[in-house]
Amino acid sequence: MALRRFDVTFHDQLRSTFRLGSAILLGSALFAAAVYGANVAGYAALSDVFSIITLIVFGVAFVTLVAGLVGRSAHRWVWFNVISRSKRVIFGRTAAQRLLASPASPVLRFWLHIDRDGQDRDGLV
Repeated sequence: MALRRFDVTFHDQLRSTFRLGSAILLGSALFAAAVYGANVAGYAALSDVFSIITLIVFGVAFVTLVAGLVGRSAHRWVWFNVISRSKRVIFGRTAAQRLLASPASPVLRFWLHIDRDGQDRDGLV
């Protein structure tokens, strides 16, 4: 079965996140080179500005890579191995039913790559 244009797998999303994080990290390295060049040329104020920009861009790359790869994979593992298997009922609904019925459900479904019923959209789990 051919995939539609926007019908990507969870691993495709992880690959895209890795590429984005790596590109941002490369941008941070370019700013670090600019810090060195400005420092060697004697532009101390410009070097300080580039240092701040380098730190900010590196922080964005770190958050993208850690949250987008490690955190997202761990959250997906917890969803399929803990939350969706739990039969504990609180006020008539399980934790999975509560999360899927919440206003944040579309974000949760995108983040975990699940359908409206909480099942894997790739059909692997």
